[in-house]
Amino acid sequence: MQIECPKCFKANYLFEGAKIACRHCQEDMSGHQYKVASFISATTALVLGLGGGYVAEKHLLGKHIYPVAVSYAIIESCVNTFQTPMNEEGYRYKRNLCICAFENTAKNISYSDYQKNSKPFRDAFYGNAACQ
Repeated sequence: MQIECPKCFKANYLFEGAKIACRHCQEDMSGHQYKVASFISATTALVLGLGGGYVAEKHLLGKHIYPVAVSYAIIESCVNTFQTPMNEEGYRYKRNLCICAFENTAKNISYSDYQKNSKPFRDAFYGNAACQ
């Protein structure tokens, strides 16, 4: 059991049948009321963190976040629409327009909606292609 010393307020681990004295200041703790020192184990914190992260991603964030491979494929197909050679400046300009169009479209159409029907995404994407 972990208890707090009434004199120095430090945590002490006590075992049944042991002499009850603070291991820090040696104060005899017999006859005192004990306050159980609160703590959370590392395992509990890990389980809560992982579980919370999983729930957040699957149920809160996962509906809107597009996988990197999907995002890349959409942007790359936009940049290479005409499949003609471009100079570096033209490529950068078109790439930035496509990234902007993707970002604006992804704000309004969740990934789960895109998976169900990509036509509304495509229509909105082409409408957002005039980003500045």
